[in-house]
Amino acid sequence: MKKSLLFAVFMMSIGPLWSQLELNWEVNFSHFEREYQPLEEFIDLTEGFGAWDYTDFDIDDDIIELTRPLIIPGFEDRPLDFMEGGASGSISLEYDNWPEDLYSVYLIAIALDEFLLSPLNDTNNVDQGHILFYEGDGVLKVEYRNVAFEEELNIGEGALASRINFQIEVNYEELCVEFHYGSAVISPQMMEYFEDNVIVGSLVGWDYEQYVNGNYEVDWMELIGTLSGNPSSPHFQQFLLTPDFYGEPVGLNSIPENGTVYRFCFEQTTSVEELMAVEHNLILYPNPANDLIRIGSDTNVEIREVIVFDQTGRLVMRTLDSGNMDVSSLHPGLYFVGARYSGAEHFQYGKLVKE
Repeated sequence: MKKSLLFAVFMMSIGPLWSQLELNWEVNFSHFEREYQPLEEFIDLTEGFGAWDYTDFDIDDDIIELTRPLIIPGFEDRPLDFMEGGASGSISLEYDNWPEDLYSVYLIAIALDEFLLSPLNDTNNVDQGHILFYEGDGVLKVEYRNVAFEEELNIGEGALASRINFQIEVNYEELCVEFHYGSAVISPQMMEYFEDNVIVGSLVGWDYEQYVNGNYEVDWMELIGTLSGNPSSPHFQQFLLTPDFYGEPVGLNSIPENGTVYRFCFEQTTSVEELMAVEHNLILYPNPANDLIRIGSDTNVEIREVIVFDQTGRLVMRTLDSGNMDVSSLHPGLYFVGARYSGAEHFQYGKLVKE
C-alpha cells in the first residue's frame, strides 16, 4: 500500500466513482492507567542497523508477512496479512492484491505521528534504540524502545537529549488498538515543540485504484478516531473521511505520561445513522425539504461549515456558507447533515428528509 501513515491523508479522485464497499462503523475510545511492561519476547526489527535514522530504516522496504491475518468483519474475503511501518511511530496492517483486486483494506495505528523516531549518532547518543515486533495468538505488538526524536537535531542545541518508550498493540478478537506509553525523558526544547502536534489515533479504511482508458481512478473511505488536548484528559473525535471531505486533526499538546493507555475499538453499526449520531440540538428547517433549508441551533451559534452525507456515508454536499443550503439537486431520501459551529472542533449531526 502506497498510502502515507499520517492522519492528514490527501488523495485525488480522477473521474467520479461510487463507494462500493460499506464502512458502517463507529470507534469506541477508553483511557486508563496501567504499569508499562516492556516486551520480553520479540524480533528486533532494527538489529544490525546500528544507529539508524528515518531514511535508513523503513519497514516498507521489508514488509512483514503475518502468521495470522487480521480479519475485519465485512471484509472476510480480504484478510489483512502483512504489516508496514517504520520510524514514524505508526504501523499499518493491510490487504493488498492489486491489480488482481482493485480494492485494498487496512487498519492503521498511530502512536506518535508527525515525529520521526530514531537513535541517530550524536555526542550524547551512547545508548541504542530499537523497534521490536511480537506476534502471538490473536495479538500483535510493536515496541519503540529508547528511541529519540529526529527533530531534536534541528532545535535547541541540536543534540538528542530526549528518549521515549511506547508500544502499539492490536487485539484481533476484539478489533481494538491500544497505545501503551512508558518512561520518557523530554528536553524543554522538545516540550515547546509539541504544541498540539502529538497525533494519536487509529483508523480502518479501504481504497480502490484502477486505470480506465488511460485515466487513473481512485476512491477511498476511512473511519478515524483521534485525540487532542491534554494527554491526561484527551478530547476524542471520530471522522468519516472520503476524497471529498477530510479533517486535519489537532493533536495532543504533550507526550502521554508513563503508564497511560489509550484504547480504540472498532465496532460495526447497523447504519451510517448510528455512526453520525446527533450530539446536540441541530435545527434543520423545513424538514422534510424540497429546495432551500435553514440550518441553525437552539443557541444561535454561528455556523462556519456544513456537510451532507447520504445513507452509504458518501459526502454529497459541502458549503462554507452560514445557515442556508440549497438541496434541490439531491435525490429524494434520508440524509445526514453535519454543522461545525464557530469555535468548535467537531461537527454536530442531524437527519434531513429530501422530498
